[in-house]
Amino acid sequence: MFDIPPVSLTFSPAPLRELMEELTEDELLAVADVHLDACRNVSMEEIRDGADDAFYSREANQYFDVVSGYEIPQMEAFVAAMENRPVTVDFHVAEALRRQMPTRVAEEDDDRWHMEVPAELQAAWKQYFGHETFVQTARRFDEVIPHADAAAHLYGAIGFKDFLAMVRRRTGFFCRNRYETDWLAFRLTNRCRMAYVNDDILYHRALIAPEDNAPSEGDATDDVLAPRAAFELLKSTEGKPRFAPPMESFLDWADPDWYEDNPAIRRFEDWLGDTFEEEFLASTLIHQTLDMIRMGARLPDVLRQFEDDDIEVDDELRGILQGVCDNTRLWLNKGHTASESLARISGKLANFSLGFRKKADEDKP
Repeated sequence: MFDIPPVSLTFSPAPLRELMEELTEDELLAVADVHLDACRNVSMEEIRDGADDAFYSREANQYFDVVSGYEIPQMEAFVAAMENRPVTVDFHVAEALRRQMPTRVAEEDDDRWHMEVPAELQAAWKQYFGHETFVQTARRFDEVIPHADAAAHLYGAIGFKDFLAMVRRRTGFFCRNRYETDWLAFRLTNRCRMAYVNDDILYHRALIAPEDNAPSEGDATDDVLAPRAAFELLKSTEGKPRFAPPMESFLDWADPDWYEDNPAIRRFEDWLGDTFEEEFLASTLIHQTLDMIRMGARLPDVLRQFEDDDIEVDDELRGILQGVCDNTRLWLNKGHTASESLARISGKLANFSLGFRKKADEDKP
């Protein structure tokens, strides 16, 4: 594979109308696709003819909202273009920048381009943003991504306000205003591997059913609703205590392939290792089983799945899987295992019984 050298970019402004006239239809469609919300009420004829010079300035907030979901290198290149600052980027970032807006590459060498960008968009940028408030805020938001993925993996769903309060207690991070809160929700939905945020709920993508009006990966919009399963999960867990491991242990859950190590799960791993020669098959089965249980499957459901996969279920396997069910962290218990929840309830009953006996003794003449 050939190494592609980075590209040094310099910029200067040009009238939007002039840049529009030089774009092919495919290029216009690519630009429209980047900021679909902004283009929704503008016909291709208006875009092609450059008749709507106020296009970017009027819809600037919507356009910049889309940019706010970009990866940091791509975002920094865009900001440099808005501020006429030179920047050196990877070739694929430079190519992406050409597709983000109407542009014209006035000079092009293998490793150096001079790109003309819309003056109207630069003016809107100066009105709404600056480098510090855009890129640095995005970097700060990206520190929340592992917390969001961990929360989705461990809890299934959590109110977004509750999530932000939890992150603030752990890290000191907070959103300064409603705009930052909305931007953070948008960026998490675009950048997280497991978490989505909509309707003030942070939830795991596994809760999305085919019939839900839900985003595809990396495609968040304001019109998307949280799936019904997320609302139902929040309602069913209302009032239950939340499992809150130490920070380091909590962030382990940001890895979608990670699961907690305990004797019950180790026993299951040993059984899989003894039963299947293919490590990949054993790994697939343990993740499939733990995901089923975490999402609410009970022992009969798990046994039925094994039988459907033509795996013989004997008393040994049934006992192993019962232990896994009892010691897997459950979304319905806000991250507590069934054993932990039973112990907590038993402890409350024991304390109630002890208090009742004490009161009865005090009432004796």
